[in-house]
Amino acid sequence: MDEGKEILVTKNFSNIDITATSEQLKNTAQALATLQQFTLEGVTRNNVYDVLN
Repeated sequence: MDEGKEILVTKNFSNIDITATSEQLKNTAQALATLQQFTLEGVTRNNVYDVLN
């Protein structure tokens, strides 16, 4: 907190295996969170696909 205001830090990861399940991503995020000083607030998955060559 900074002067009573909550600070939200975002981490982005790319090149994640597209076959990874949501449960696997959640478990990985929770494991990584134990290595940081901040509390894990949530996990968001964004898949991007090319529809044209």
